[in-house]
Amino acid sequence: NNGGGTKIEIPNSGDIAITGTIGSGTFNGTIGSSATFPAGTVLQVETFADSDTNTLDTTYTNYYEKYIDLKSSSSDVDIAIHFAYQIQGTNGIGVRVYRDTNATVSTSDTLVFNINTDNGNPYTLYSTASYLNGVYSVVFRDVLSGFSAGDRLYYGLFLRKYDNTTTVLAPANASQGNGFFSIQFIEVKK
Repeated sequence: NNGGGTKIEIPNSGDIAITGTIGSGTFNGTIGSSATFPAGTVLQVETFADSDTNTLDTTYTNYYEKYIDLKSSSSDVDIAIHFAYQIQGTNGIGVRVYRDTNATVSTSDTLVFNINTDNGNPYTLYSTASYLNGVYSVVFRDVLSGFSAGDRLYYGLFLRKYDNTTTVLAPANASQGNGFFSIQFIEVKK
């Protein structure tokens, strides 16, 4: 060892247990399934992006659904969602996210995001302009309990427009082509 510390050589066979904290250095090897990590450690990141265009109606509808396979039974999932939108005239968009362990998430599943509603009306986005174009972004944490490593969690992005007076597009298309949805899952150790 050139740094003045103690060099430890580990044979290639058998399991070993080392307790303590590694303050610095490099590890070249495989971390076993029973290894523990401190709270806040990122266990995995999954990112999805797709082109699409939808004309919304006044019913919450699942327009975008993706899943993550959990790496740990003691973790939460941070979720970042982005989509292009266009509100034509005075109208709004309601945004909700539901979770289930089965594909085809519905509004009867677990509601994990439902911010900025007014007496049940969808005011997540609202405009009184002639046309409002933009990109909606939200980041939130789904606090999990009762799940195991290997469980597959499906998340559905549900959208609706406030009323039927004008057209609302999400994602909105542009002269260059379709609009987009994107979602990123970050599994974080509790």
